Amino acid sequence: MGFFIARVSGALLAFVLSLLALALRGLLRGRLKNKKGHSTVFSFFAALGAAAAVYIAAAAILNLFKYSSGPSSIATVTAPLLLFAVLLALHFALLCGGQARPGLLAASSLWAALAAFLQCALLLFNLVLRWNNFTRGMLEYLYIQILLSALSAGTAVMFLSGFFALKKTAGAVPSRLGALDEHYRKLGIQRGNVALWEDGTRTGAGEKGSYEWWYFDAHLDDGTSLVAVFYTKPMMSPESAADPHVTFRLIVPGEPEYSAVLRPERGEFSASKERCDVRIGDCYFRGDLRTYEIYYRDAAVEAKLVLESSVPPWRPETGHIFFGKNDERYFAWLPSVPEGKVRADITRNGRRTQQGGTGYHDHNWGNVNMRKILHHWYWGRARIGEYRIITSFIWAEQDYGYNEFPIFMIAQENNILADDGAKLRFAPERAFVEKETGKPVHDLLVYDYQDEKTRWRISYTRKKSILNFPMVNDVSGALRLLAKLSGFDGAYHRFTGDVVLERFEGETAVETVEGPALWELMYFGKTIGSVRKPG
Repeated sequence: MGFFIARVSGALLAFVLSLLALALRGLLRGRLKNKKGHSTVFSFFAALGAAAAVYIAAAAILNLFKYSSGPSSIATVTAPLLLFAVLLALHFALLCGGQARPGLLAASSLWAALAAFLQCALLLFNLVLRWNNFTRGMLEYLYIQILLSALSAGTAVMFLSGFFALKKTAGAVPSRLGALDEHYRKLGIQRGNVALWEDGTRTGAGEKGSYEWWYFDAHLDDGTSLVAVFYTKPMMSPESAADPHVTFRLIVPGEPEYSAVLRPERGEFSASKERCDVRIGDCYFRGDLRTYEIYYRDAAVEAKLVLESSVPPWRPETGHIFFGKNDERYFAWLPSVPEGKVRADITRNGRRTQQGGTGYHDHNWGNVNMRKILHHWYWGRARIGEYRIITSFIWAEQDYGYNEFPIFMIAQENNILADDGAKLRFAPERAFVEKETGKPVHDLLVYDYQDEKTRWRISYTRKKSILNFPMVNDVSGALRLLAKLSGFDGAYHRFTGDVVLERFEGETAVETVEGPALWELMYFGKTIGSVRKPG
């Protein structure tokens, strides 16, 4: 009876410890951190996980000697408790010192794995050798062994995941915006000058290990908005074969939104390397950095669109963000037309409209799944009085230490007035959690730019979320289940509101203009509250 009470109390203690570890993981994730980001958080989780694992392992080892009553039963409980207290104190000492010890955690992870192995081996031993001799008491004993095996295995898995996450954060892989002379030479481009061929295909028109798309959006005089994107393949599947398709979205005030994905039946696709000249089926996207023609047609809609640039083509330095020790991975972005005038001729269900508006075109490509290198970004553009602005703030993925990439451009007519991201401070404020996606969203975004003579401040104030889209909804069936099991919870948000531009000379605001704006939050990574506040 003493043995049974000791084992039950041990199982309950292990169970409570595991629950405590899981509860604190959810409660404290993102709230405890040191200068290295997640290191302290995972050190804390490691303390709880390793302590529970030590307790279970020691109990299993003692049980191998078949202690059953008296002092032996007391030892079964007190010895692991002593080890638990020592290890917990050690890890809290590391926690208070603000340091993470990957070597110690690696050794502890091996101990946790050993604990799970011994406990499961003991269970298997009892099942095989004592199967025909089980009494009621032995069945109770077997129940406790199953419970302990499950707890030890779960604790080891939890601890190992924390250790590997710590390892990722402790040794962040380099990432940087391509701004060195060697980057320009390698890419064959010039500072401050975008060549015509740069808007042509950069990835071999859908070759394996790459993705590419050409994007266009417009806001028309009657409030209509539309977006057309020409893809070589899905952006999240660079290893897949070419899958050329066009997505088209049309929003007319007072009418149901129209959206479609067009894939040519025979896979008809071509893209020039000399200039932007992309054809997918009967649709095309072509231009020369000054004037573009975009044509889209399906069974319900036909759109003939002309975009004439008002602002010269621009890119932040080379437009490439490189990842890896040898810059082997990259994501590239070229705003070929930061802002321009649009002429739209649209026929929908037999009804034709012709009108003007403003538009934007950019070109994106890369050689690695964006989810592997980018965690999330804010991006927006606006026309405010005589000014045109593009703003963005990008966070790299955890492997790259959540490195930050500020992007900023303000133009007046054909002149770029400011575009050095190193002079930008970004402050997201008034955060809340969007219920549909579970992502943190900010009601106010402030981009503060200071150069030698002038200070610019751009403030976006959210009025409405017009799209909250969990990316897992984009897949179905077994793929959707696998996405959820892998922890993928990416989301896309689009907002409307007001943007205010302020120009300062010294501490005095000498100009203030405002207008409507549209901006987005793209969230590839898991929701992590401890992404450090930029600035």
